[in-house]
Amino acid sequence: PIQQLKHYEDSTNILVFICNLHGGQIPGKLYQYSATKKKILFILDGTAEEISIIKKYYDKFNRYYFCENNAESIRKTVQELLLDSSVNNEVLECFSSQNIVKNILQNKTGDNIFD
Repeated sequence: PIQQLKHYEDSTNILVFICNLHGGQIPGKLYQYSATKKKILFILDGTAEEISIIKKYYDKFNRYYFCENNAESIRKTVQELLLDSSVNNEVLECFSSQNIVKNILQNKTGDNIFD
């Protein structure tokens, strides 16, 4: 149940995010996790091209610990994550629901698209 999952998420120091297997889609859970100050294990999956595009985009935020979707890569990255403090574990305001909606409703010049 969702309440039990919330209890587990609240009591952990590390959140785990797994990419979709196909299509390069990013589930909204990543944006929810990015609004915390917890470490985020970002498990990459999909085609090599999708993985490359996703990692290139999200790597620039210095917010995630990336690994491949296999036991050895996950184990190695979790060990590094427990010792590493070089990743910024701060809230990413650019992914807040308010900022997402604002960006959708405004064009590049900042004008409201409904004007």
